[in-house]
Amino acid sequence: MWREKLVEVKKAKGLKTRQIAELSGVSEKTVARILSGETDRPYMDNLHDIAKVLDISLDDLFADSRTAQLANVDLTSALDRAEQLSAELDL
Repeated sequence: MWREKLVEVKKAKGLKTRQIAELSGVSEKTVARILSGETDRPYMDNLHDIAKVLDISLDDLFADSRTAQLANVDLTSALDRAEQLSAELDL
């Protein structure tokens, strides 16, 4: 499942929860809750940010869930566009 895949990639990359939190901008508590399974329905933007740090796409993360893949396409595009606009405004 997606959570196990996150934990697996985290271990393979040798990252600590604190490092993922710092690099993703997601609070350490939230990252820990997601990775431990305490949060069963995390916000997709948090998953997107965590997955980006781990260098894994949400499509790969949810490869076993067809519905999540379809929903993810629009969300990922929207988040990427928001990042672009944010960067442009900071210029």
